Amino acid sequence: MSHRILDAGDAALTIEFGNVIDPALLAAVNALDAAILRLQHGGGLPGVIESMPTFRSLTVFFDPLVTDRDTLLAALQPLIDAVEHCTPTDGRHWQLPVCYEGEAAP
Repeated sequence: MSHRILDAGDAALTIEFGNVIDPALLAAVNALDAAILRLQHGGGLPGVIESMPTFRSLTVFFDPLVTDRDTLLAALQPLIDAVEHCTPTDGRHWQLPVCYEGEAAP
């Protein structure tokens, strides 16, 4: 799986893993998001404000007064390389009974 880095203004980067909605891409996005959060909470990503996942990409917002694009990208690249070989995991299936009749109706 390949990726590309897109600038999203002067204070964000988008890491795009593909152009389709695919479970493998979503697994990579979720793994990268989790890795960034772990590193961020451990103090290893100064300047990172938040990350926003989608089905096929992850946008990382940063404070340009604390870090710059190249420094952030250098810190993220090992994480990106590590998640490109993620495999999707099976999710849980929840079944919730619903009744809209009689007293249960709104």
